Amino acid sequence: MKRNDYELILNDYLGKFTPLQQGKIDKALDKVYRYTLMDGTKKLMSRGEYTLYAMLEEDYLTRVSEYSGKKNYELYREGVPTFYSITKSEHDFANWIMENGLNGKEKYESHCNGLWILHEEKQAKEESERLEKERIEREVREENRKFGVWLNDSIKDYNDVGKINLATSIFSHLYGMENLRYAKELLVLIDNIDRKGCKERLKELLHTGNDASRKVFSHITGITLPSTNKDTKEKIDSITKDDYAATVKEYKPRKKSEPKENNEVEFYKFGNGFGWKKASGILWKHAGFDIFIEKVGNNTYNATEGRTGALVAMGISSVDGIKKEFKALLERKTKEVMEAKMLEIIEHTGLSPLYDV
Repeated sequence: MKRNDYELILNDYLGKFTPLQQGKIDKALDKVYRYTLMDGTKKLMSRGEYTLYAMLEEDYLTRVSEYSGKKNYELYREGVPTFYSITKSEHDFANWIMENGLNGKEKYESHCNGLWILHEEKQAKEESERLEKERIEREVREENRKFGVWLNDSIKDYNDVGKINLATSIFSHLYGMENLRYAKELLVLIDNIDRKGCKERLKELLHTGNDASRKVFSHITGITLPSTNKDTKEKIDSITKDDYAATVKEYKPRKKSEPKENNEVEFYKFGNGFGWKKASGILWKHAGFDIFIEKVGNNTYNATEGRTGALVAMGISSVDGIKKEFKALLERKTKEVMEAKMLEIIEHTGLSPLYDV
């Protein structure tokens, strides 16, 4: 009896049980002991392996005896007074072997040959599926690479000034910054919605929390997106460029009618697209940092660190909310780490004109 044959036989036997039962039976049959074979040699074998060996090679049978009212499962040979006490798991396995004639060598060999054929077919199928999966993954990676190259080149070359101005004005009004590169990316994707890959990227960008991007999409296409992420994704899947409106809708931001608060002061913010830019907001001093809180839209506030002009919180609906957000940031990062980061930014971009006097 070959070890690999036993593994196939065992798996065949376990196949009729539930996964939970399989685990328990396999654990019971997998325990290893040193058995004495008929020729006197001693050999380490698992319970299951020895059960199959004993019945196939040494003509053992099973029986159930009763001692003091308790069942005792046994492996025995006819005419031989000695026997092995076994577990119920071994007893049930041995009975299955006998019921299927696997304690006869001819039937055993035939059964094993059939199992090996099935095993090799399964392995061949799994290998084929693995290779096919790897091929598809390689193709997807290559498609993604090519899409990334195309997208970056298209962003660099994008020159529809009207659409760019519309998108950056929406971002400036809602978030206080133009975000030029992102605006171009969004416009490229909208203009090429029928190209493979663009819809998937748009579904990532146009989630319900991204008000500015959704507004840009609506003004460019004339299509209002649904109010849930699930419906938005389904809508994007259904859209083609033929569904777009013939003209781009003009963006008219609401003018801020309220006067500046008395305690607003001028400061500078920094962006890769525009450098240093003057703005106005409320100065809040906290933990040694000068934080300028700027209202950038209807009930939307951003917070800028004074010396660096860097955003430290954005898109919050109240001044108190901005303060709470910055305090939480300090707790996560610690004041020392935050100060080190500010000094690193200053070394890279310079000190704000407000302080560089």
